[in-house]
Amino acid sequence: MSKLKTLSKEDLNTISEYFLSSIDNHLFNKINSKEINDLTLDIILNYDDNQLDVDLDFNMDLDLLSDVDSDKLELAIDKSYDDLDSFIEDNYKE
Repeated sequence: MSKLKTLSKEDLNTISEYFLSSIDNHLFNKINSKEINDLTLDIILNYDDNQLDVDLDFNMDLDLLSDVDSDKLELAIDKSYDDLDSFIEDNYKE
């Protein structure tokens, strides 16, 4: 397993923006935006001792007539984390 490079604030911002973009892409491939009444995404990066933890606080209020199930949401989020892992491996590992 490769070692994580030392990350700057700019690196952390880039990682956060990439993750947000990935979530957006995967989420709206699974869910029609018209079904979403409210969406809050908070990406929490914790970087300490060259260890990076990325957490997502996700809250979505769907239209009452929406047929979106939690499996679709989990799949979109899982794919986003997979994309993020690849992005970090390609750009921030030694």
